[in-house]
Amino acid sequence: GSWLDAVRATILMGVVSGVYYWRAKTEERHLGMDPTYRDYSEWIERNGLVPRFFAWVGGKRTVRV
Repeated sequence: GSWLDAVRATILMGVVSGVYYWRAKTEERHLGMDPTYRDYSEWIERNGLVPRFFAWVGGKRTVRV
């Protein structure tokens, strides 16, 4: 492995990551048109594992509904 190979691999990984990011954002936009998915998304923002973890680390209490 040369530096050129490392730079090439890094750029390729950045492009692939960008494609997946764009795909995820597009999928979220399409799913956001469904009222059931919007309800689910709002519930997850309040009660999902990651938001609850950050609330716990930050000392905030979460309300489960």
